[in-house]
Amino acid sequence: MHRLLSRRKAAGYLGVSPFTLDRWKRQRIISFITVGRRVFFDVKDLENFIEMNMVQARGMRSYEVPLQCPDCQGKNGKCPTITLTPPLTPQW
Repeated sequence: MHRLLSRRKAAGYLGVSPFTLDRWKRQRIISFITVGRRVFFDVKDLENFIEMNMVQARGMRSYEVPLQCPDCQGKNGKCPTITLTPPLTPQW
């Protein structure tokens, strides 16, 4: 695969329409390269765009939450933290 893709091929790579890609380009949501009047999209930038917009499944993330001491109210940065992991199945 070539490193630079045309508008149509880049849209296909992302699974969106060329018009959506044009809108993202105008809004500077996605990076692009111009060579004269031609516009190209770098495969590395497209892969980065995909990674930046990935939403992790529930249960895959864990969160570190600082516990606030009654004395300092968490202002000194030395309070302990607790790791929270959401359940894997929805709790309906």
